[in-house]
Amino acid sequence: IIRRITTDKTPNIAFIEGHGETARLESADAERLLAESYPVERITINGKLESLSVAIDDEGKQRLNKYDLLIISDPDSSFSDADRFLIDQHIMRGGKIIWAVDPLVADMDSLRLAQQTMAIPRELGIEEMLFQYGARLEKNMVLDRNCEEIAIVTGMMGNQPQTEFFPWYFKPIIIPKDGHPITTNLDPIITEFASTIDTIARAGIKKTILLETSENT
Repeated sequence: IIRRITTDKTPNIAFIEGHGETARLESADAERLLAESYPVERITINGKLESLSVAIDDEGKQRLNKYDLLIISDPDSSFSDADRFLIDQHIMRGGKIIWAVDPLVADMDSLRLAQQTMAIPRELGIEEMLFQYGARLEKNMVLDRNCEEIAIVTGMMGNQPQTEFFPWYFKPIIIPKDGHPITTNLDPIITEFASTIDTIARAGIKKTILLETSENT
């Protein structure tokens, strides 16, 4: 409450649509919680200059960001050159972005129907952009002995299936480290079919690792 009273400007937040991002129904809880403190919108960039910025001069050469934070959640299709350019301009003007991206897609539903499945790479067209920011999303999957267990039917007792719990190495449990406001006091986080992020040295860019898998990865 004190923070709300003392804040001069309330940051604006926008969920990006148009590239197969998380549907409104799936992100409803997050949007509702954010909307308690911030104006929240859902927008489609669609290559339009006015989608992310507003002109502050008659010729339109000087522009300001319309949103302080963009959230790009689980896109599954490629970003156009125009959309990438506008997103990059948002960043260059001091805007923030949360990229919630899976470079590979896999799900448990396929494994319920067969004994094997295949992870499919996503070609999102943002790889070079993220590389310039000092991050590379690897097309791999983490296996970790520090993981969640899943129930597997191992037999029948009469008409009742008997289940046992086994480690599911594709579902790592990550223990957040204290020392950063984002991860301090968080409970263990269960991930599933997670990929790794490689960091690349870039002048003027500082990277802070918030979550790490265990030494048994």
